[in-house]
Amino acid sequence: MENFYKRKIEWFQVLRALAALFIVFEHVRFLKCGLFGVDIFFVLSGFIAVYSSELNSSNFLLKRIIRIVPLYWIMTLATFLTVLVFPGAFKETVVNESRLLYSLVFIPFDMNTGEALSTITSDSVIQPLMRVGWTLNMEMLFYVLFAIALKINKRLRVVITSVFIVLLIIIGRFVAVPIINLWSSPLMLEFCAGMALCRLCVFLSKKHVSSVLSKLSALLILPVMIALALYYRDIQNDFSVHFVFALGAVVLILLAFFSEENLKAPLALVNVGNISYSLYLMHYYIILSLDRFLFDFTGPSVKAFVGLFLGILVSLIISWLTYSVIEKRFGLFLNKAFTKKAD
Repeated sequence: MENFYKRKIEWFQVLRALAALFIVFEHVRFLKCGLFGVDIFFVLSGFIAVYSSELNSSNFLLKRIIRIVPLYWIMTLATFLTVLVFPGAFKETVVNESRLLYSLVFIPFDMNTGEALSTITSDSVIQPLMRVGWTLNMEMLFYVLFAIALKINKRLRVVITSVFIVLLIIIGRFVAVPIINLWSSPLMLEFCAGMALCRLCVFLSKKHVSSVLSKLSALLILPVMIALALYYRDIQNDFSVHFVFALGAVVLILLAFFSEENLKAPLALVNVGNISYSLYLMHYYIILSLDRFLFDFTGPSVKAFVGLFLGILVSLIISWLTYSVIEKRFGLFLNKAFTKKAD
């Protein structure tokens, strides 16, 4: 079992790369087909939390904070300052001190009222200033709950964290305020699925997987993602959609796990997977700017596809730079300064 937890599963980076790219497609208006990338990241986060804490659980939450907070804070402050100087820069985005504070500390609030404890209405928009950061509000809560579970009983951390999440979801059925609404979303169950999947893969790792199965699994990853993209195009975005996406994410992680057994992951996609967090945060404003000022992403056209190619290229370049400077170098500095052992 110890050998399993020492492995570096590079095919997971391939999944991260593809998930991030499909999320880019989600924000291109004539495509809008990659929402399921979020579900992949949630299930993977649950898996990796268990995986990374098995042999060394010290400073778990601090390491997650160092990994996530610096770039997110920079992007949030940049959004705040941009809207402060140019109030019409982003539609429906209003800035003030409370909205900034809530965003920085990952507390969900209603963008319309600026309140975390106001009554939810049909017009409520529960997002931070950095719009795509709503997923990080959920991720950080999961990491806090997981860290608490580690302190209570490391061996039972999966069960304890799952109980916390289920209790939150139950509470959310009776309390209709932004801070509870997002944190009690059924999407939180995807972290539980990821944790359980890690335990399943420990069992499966004891079984022999042929090179033929590895190659077949690798070949199925992209078709499954395309199927999820096509499914989303004609279905309303509700929990039933995310239930299908969660199942798809579980299947994709299993395919990636089997692929790792005997097949080397494509280096280009592994590298994109390494910068996937930066890509997730950086692409939104790049795509938005290209759509608004240079290209029209309303419908498919030659101009729109050129804009899409340019948007992906620019997003990858800027994401590589932010990954190299902020995530990697600054993150390594913070790990050395504040944790016993750098990641």
